[in-house]
Amino acid sequence: MQSAPWLVKPNTDELSEALGRPVHTFAEQQAAAVQLIAQGVEHVVVSQGEHGVIWFSRDTALQALPPQVVVASTVGAGDSLLAGMLHGLLSGEPPAQTLRRATAIAAQAVTQIGFGIYDRAQLAQLEAEVVIQTPSVQEGNQ
Repeated sequence: MQSAPWLVKPNTDELSEALGRPVHTFAEQQAAAVQLIAQGVEHVVVSQGEHGVIWFSRDTALQALPPQVVVASTVGAGDSLLAGMLHGLLSGEPPAQTLRRATAIAAQAVTQIGFGIYDRAQLAQLEAEVVIQTPSVQEGNQ
């Protein structure tokens, strides 16, 4: 029996491994997302570390470029991004705001050891620095 999760949040290496092919460029990620969406996954969120995140759904393809931060630990960054995405989606926030906040939460997570949003002013500043754009097929992701 196949399952169709509502949302998946792999990084590029995890997505490549799951599909058995490279998914490092935007075109490769888009093809992977189209495949997963056709299989019933509603949201495909591909994290790329310091290079940002791309979110695909049936009517959305958005890329978030995170602010530069001093990294203390990357442990929990993906989970923090996922938590931010879930919060925004379940709260009914607009797609760009959902991705912006989730990216800021992940950026804040890597600046600290441990988990939690301890500095809301820092989170607001990081959120203001996240760049949201519509990616194009010509773009390659590092």
